[in-house]
Amino acid sequence: MKKNKLLKNLLKVLISLLILGVLVYKLDITKIYSTLSKITVIPIILILLHYGFTIFFNALGLGALTNALDLKIRFKKLLKYYILAYSIGRFTPAKAGEFSLVHFLSKGDTSHGKSLLITLVYKLITIFVLSILSIMGFFLFFPERAIDLSLLIIGIIVVMGFLMISSRIREIIKRRILKKKASKFRGFSKSLFYLLKEKKSALLWCFLIITLRVFLTAITIWAVFLSLNINVPILTIMIINALGLIITLIPISISGLGIKEAATVFLYSKLDIDAVISGSIYLLLAFFHFAISALILLFFILKKRKH
Repeated sequence: MKKNKLLKNLLKVLISLLILGVLVYKLDITKIYSTLSKITVIPIILILLHYGFTIFFNALGLGALTNALDLKIRFKKLLKYYILAYSIGRFTPAKAGEFSLVHFLSKGDTSHGKSLLITLVYKLITIFVLSILSIMGFFLFFPERAIDLSLLIIGIIVVMGFLMISSRIREIIKRRILKKKASKFRGFSKSLFYLLKEKKSALLWCFLIITLRVFLTAITIWAVFLSLNINVPILTIMIINALGLIITLIPISISGLGIKEAATVFLYSKLDIDAVISGSIYLLLAFFHFAISALILLFFILKKRKH
């Protein structure tokens, strides 16, 4: 079983590397280097800061949910937990490693049930925000298929919501999947309906925080484009980013690496933006996020070994 899982993960790594290799080959590495050398200092600083505010705003959103459930988790701890989960997520298919947040949140007095609920709800709200932007993208880039694609994504969201609130589905999961571990996840259903009925404001705050985070990411990319004398509307960048991130939820590569970059290059090319420029920018963003995540994980591993 473990051997099969390892082989599947290795295959996904190879898929990511293959897509990246083809993309770099098509764009021409010398042209990529030439483009990156033209980017000024301020956009580079913004890219570095982008990692920080991604962590900060996600922790802020999670804080809105923990506070709504009266969980006394200090913001400093939430930052630590999320930065670890986020870093692990960079190296797993469909960013599934971010669900390690359930483990970190459960370290204190928080039950596994509430930890799983917080993680799932935050993920679903994120997908909801990205889906709204993606639907806009369908009409912008694929008008002939926009209605079909929009109905598909709406259907997926409805199914995901139904799976969470259906008592029958939860019972099946308890009996068939969790089994003896089901007792650890008590409180999931009660806390879920408490959020839906009594704490709608917390869900709204999460929605606004995630939207702001998506907007700030677009601002960062807009600034990099502008440093290369290309002015792309911020809303367009938000839409393209959302489409790229939605595609990464398909677990065929490591954290969507390669797939997101190839998809965004394709979408920018439909707006007559040079593929070398858009590709260089997104490859640079991916490099910084993976490099910083790797360093963070290395730091925590070495720190744990010392103790």
